[in-house]
Amino acid sequence: MLASLRRLGACQIRATKLATPPCGAHSTVGVPLAPRWLSLASQLHSGRRPNPSRVPLMNELRSVREVLDVHERCAAIMRPIDVSACWNSLGKLVRRDPRERAWLRDELRRRPQTLQPLLDSALEVLPRATAQPVANVAHGLAVVGDRVGFHANPEVWRTLAKEAVPRLRDFKPQHFSNTVWAFTTAGVPAPALFAAVAKEAVPRLRDFTPQDFSNTVWA
Repeated sequence: MLASLRRLGACQIRATKLATPPCGAHSTVGVPLAPRWLSLASQLHSGRRPNPSRVPLMNELRSVREVLDVHERCAAIMRPIDVSACWNSLGKLVRRDPRERAWLRDELRRRPQTLQPLLDSALEVLPRATAQPVANVAHGLAVVGDRVGFHANPEVWRTLAKEAVPRLRDFKPQHFSNTVWAFTTAGVPAPALFAAVAKEAVPRLRDFTPQDFSNTVWA
């Protein structure tokens, strides 16, 4: 709670500066976030529980910097689905846009710890996540690693494998496909996870799309 107080308290100060993005930033979320963060800080200081619904929708963000900026300001109230949406959005952005790949690659070269806060958030929320967030974090992390050469701490992949296994019965075909693709692409051995996936997925192969089936078999 103390850490949350400090982070959101600091956000109250930073929120007043959001209307003018820092030099070199290509963020467009500054102005809309300011009133949200003033409201969140006000809720915290008044003792009220901040409303997670005030976290901006990740699919509305148009750059890697925006995703990281939102996470920095909202991490204290993000739910598992919000953290997974950050990773999902990062994956989509670096896969689709060469400029975003270049920006993140350069940023990681300058600041190797750029993604560490988002990794820490994933480790914190995964134990209470449902099936979809677990699959989305794995897939997004693998895409980022594949496209920009980022290698996450093995602890993150161990946690993902551990948390995925008991949730496999709730996985949809795309979750199976994305998860096994992620571990294979990242080059992370996960024999217990793959054995559990085979056991759970095979009886449900009729529900797989050709793409899901292809990705799962390839992995």
